[in-house]
Amino acid sequence: MITSIVTLSLLGSFYLILAIFSLSEARSARVRQLLARSTLGASLREERRQETTRIGVWLERAGVEIAEKEFYIALLLLLSTSFLATMVIFQNLLVSLAVVTLIGAGVVVYLNFRSGNLAHKKDAQLEQFLIDLSASLHATSDIVEAIKMALKETEDPLRREFQRLVDEVNYNISFNRAVANIIRRNKSDLLEIVLIGLVAANEQGTNLIEFLNLKADYVRQRLQMEKHVQILSTEPRITALIVMAAPLLVILLVSLLNPGYIAFFRTVPGMITLAYSAISYTVGYLLISRLTHLTEKRRVRG
Repeated sequence: MITSIVTLSLLGSFYLILAIFSLSEARSARVRQLLARSTLGASLREERRQETTRIGVWLERAGVEIAEKEFYIALLLLLSTSFLATMVIFQNLLVSLAVVTLIGAGVVVYLNFRSGNLAHKKDAQLEQFLIDLSASLHATSDIVEAIKMALKETEDPLRREFQRLVDEVNYNISFNRAVANIIRRNKSDLLEIVLIGLVAANEQGTNLIEFLNLKADYVRQRLQMEKHVQILSTEPRITALIVMAAPLLVILLVSLLNPGYIAFFRTVPGMITLAYSAISYTVGYLLISRLTHLTEKRRVRG
């Protein structure tokens, strides 16, 4: 009976969250259509963009196309359902709080991973996009028209970003502001450096074709260097994972030989010990990852 209740609760929350995401996507598509037909589209989009908070930027960087309020509702439903389910199963407040904390941390880790993955894909596409943009400038001197032509050969996710730039310029937003919006939406220092240079070169009347060719070469060398650094730092990261996994394997083996050994971890002091260990493991792994990640991560500020 308890299992059935928990299962129904989880399924209900899942379908409710799925419905929120679906409705949000449909509403976003409808809003985009209305704004495209409206002369107030530019001002409305600009006002909404100015009101975007850090959470909104974080969601945009992760490619999550929902509003902040809807994200809060979905997260609250997920956490509350998890809390109730674990309370029914374990009937222990500390266990329920620990599970909710782990789920919340999992959501943050997943979105950060998704954000980094999208940024990596865009960086990998950037060199070819710059080459295509340089070729398009042979046919037109208008940078926006050249971007439109280059987008025909570009795939998502980078295509989506520059298509938004073109749409914003069509809504009478300045080119520089549209570029700034791309930088704000993306967690990529490489893309930021290239776009800031493009804006400066466009304003100063520099030969954009030559500039883009140089930047394409810079992007290629930068990505090759990052791959080389990643290879060199692989061994320390693997060592860190082995060191973290060793105590867990020891506990698992001892518990198999002596099942009563893990009884301590069912008590309150044992749960506190587990929570402290989990936090220590996470902090230690993040510190080691930070030390072994040798690429520069400081953002360029204009």
